[in-house]
Amino acid sequence: GNWPDEFKCAVNHDGVFDTFSMGFATEELWFTEWENGGTPFDKPENYEKFNPVNHVAKWRVPMLVVQGEKDYRVSYNQSLEFFTPPEVRPSNVFSKVALVRTERQIYISSVFARVPSRGEPQGKYVFEQLQEIVAKTGSDMRHLVKGTYYVCDDDAARWVDRTRPLVFDPDRPPAASKVMVHGMSMEGRTMTVDMIAVEAGK
Repeated sequence: GNWPDEFKCAVNHDGVFDTFSMGFATEELWFTEWENGGTPFDKPENYEKFNPVNHVAKWRVPMLVVQGEKDYRVSYNQSLEFFTPPEVRPSNVFSKVALVRTERQIYISSVFARVPSRGEPQGKYVFEQLQEIVAKTGSDMRHLVKGTYYVCDDDAARWVDRTRPLVFDPDRPPAASKVMVHGMSMEGRTMTVDMIAVEAGK
């Protein structure tokens, strides 16, 4: 937050988002208590003095957050907190982060409409295809992890956005990226989807 205009992107590796919550979550209590002169109860003012969460409003550039569950000093919950800062309302069509706790992931590539189409019919056909494919893999529409939507024009982008609320569980939509591209590998289509899923029940 101190240098908002100096960088195009920031990489945060095993970083602390909230020093106060970090004091309760870490398995290495010595570090936080030594750095802050005591526990969060004893020295709350020290934990808040340089707390990153208090400076979220100053963040300007995109941030890549890299975190592993085996960094026992900085608990992975710190990385999850980055994705829903206080002023950001959750979306019902995409998640900020998806945490996968299974060894088997399902990768689905290039889901197109069965027939050449545009607008609402194309959006309907693409997501119907996706639903059929994930069912055959042992997954379902509630266990989608990450979607990448490729669109050729604003019309396709609009119908991706309009269709997702109709097919995803609003409490657990997949994380998402949307990319504008110059063309599709199938004639008469302006939209395709790649998706990562996990088995239903995982």
